[in-house]
Amino acid sequence: MSEGLARLTVTYDDNHKVINTGLNILTVIRLMRSEGLSLIEKDVNGTSYWKRED
Repeated sequence: MSEGLARLTVTYDDNHKVINTGLNILTVIRLMRSEGLSLIEKDVNGTSYWKRED
């Protein structure tokens, strides 16, 4: 089984509110984890790299 890598671009403001959704970035991380994805890294541009936990 190949290793799944997902790239998600999330733009958020200084208060960690995700633009266009109003969700907090931590809420997004929890939602992604509930879908079986773990955060690998997050760069300064707001691009997050996720790995599917098989």
